[in-house]
Amino acid sequence: MTQAPAARAGGSLPATVLSRFFDTGSLPDTRGHRLLVGALSVDTLGVGLFLPLAFYFFTVTTGLPVAGVGLTISAATLGALALGPFGGLLTDRLGAKRTVVLSNLLSAAGYACYPLADSYLGILGCVALVMTADRLYFASWPTLITSVSRPGQLDSWFALVQAVSAGSLGTGALVSTVFLANHGTGALRVIVLVNAATCLLAGVLIACCRVTPAPATATASDGAAPRATRRHVFADRAFRRLILAQLLIAAAWTVPAAFLPLYLTRVLHLGQWYATLVFAVNYLLLFVAQLWVTHRVRRARRTRVVLGGTGLLLTSLALTSCAAGFSGWLAAACVLAGVAVYSFGEMLVSPSSYALVAALAPDELRGFYMSLFQMTGAIAFGIGPGVAGLLFDLAPLAVPAAVAGCVLAGAALLYLGEGLFPALAQRRTEPAELPVEPSPVTS
Repeated sequence: MTQAPAARAGGSLPATVLSRFFDTGSLPDTRGHRLLVGALSVDTLGVGLFLPLAFYFFTVTTGLPVAGVGLTISAATLGALALGPFGGLLTDRLGAKRTVVLSNLLSAAGYACYPLADSYLGILGCVALVMTADRLYFASWPTLITSVSRPGQLDSWFALVQAVSAGSLGTGALVSTVFLANHGTGALRVIVLVNAATCLLAGVLIACCRVTPAPATATASDGAAPRATRRHVFADRAFRRLILAQLLIAAAWTVPAAFLPLYLTRVLHLGQWYATLVFAVNYLLLFVAQLWVTHRVRRARRTRVVLGGTGLLLTSLALTSCAAGFSGWLAAACVLAGVAVYSFGEMLVSPSSYALVAALAPDELRGFYMSLFQMTGAIAFGIGPGVAGLLFDLAPLAVPAAVAGCVLAGAALLYLGEGLFPALAQRRTEPAELPVEPSPVTS
């Protein structure tokens, strides 16, 4: 992990790319929180091994029809959605760190049961347990990151998390690619058990972390307003607009997991290891370019950054669909180009969306805000496999067409609602604009 320049506080360090990154908040201050970043790396390494194969796994190991497997996964995912707000409330009351640890333990148990599932009921139970853990995890980890972020560093913290996660996910995907190429489908059960082990190890590491909250971050909710209640969440017009727009844009996140593995193997007739290869390309680009992209758009309005990302997502869907007109390496090249464009769209949409939610949320309700925001992705992932399975059986290219319609509608909603977002939520507060604080006592 890169260290902050030693002379930054006292002052005569020559201007370098690294120091400019720190001075603009494009690299967050991770002092005291590096074990937390390391735990995230371990966790996402296992996810990278298995995520590209999550839908594909049950179609191979059970021999059940694709549409039936997709509908069962969708039912389990949607059934866990009711626990999303509960995850937010648990995070606000129990604490983000404890909730993250609990979610990792539940995930480990769920993945360990995957190889035992041989029926629709078994698939339903295993996926429901993992999705329940996800609802806790995705409410608690952004809240945990927000609590340690210093003023002006929300976007860069979320960008760092995305980059580190992508590095681990990409490493996992590459290992999975090599393993599948050499051992075939029998390796699927080994991969899912390794994923379970990394979830358990990550939970232990996070439990060992010392989480010291940073000084209060300037957000749109700061000030002398009375203590917010849950009623405040549903009265927040900007947040409601963001949730609805993100619900539609999140349809794009289901394409790599629910559509590409089937598209690559059954339409383009490429090897099954291509499914993990395209994930590896996605993760590698996120790892290499995420911080740079976030730095480049640091002065743009967050809503405009998200809208720019949706344009790239639509371009990616078009490129991926064009691959059906080719064969062999030309088809693979089209898909890889689409994945590359998708990656840059993701780099724009994800950190800015999280930062918008964190900036809108009062401190005492941040977990609840995050849990509701995360439900947008959960709903997309819940509906995605079932709808993708049905549409794929009818016409494979109907899947990217339907996703493109959703993304376009979400972008239109966000664009038309930009005026609802307060100025402090739209832009970063740069560290240079903040009052100088006394030097903290390092622990």
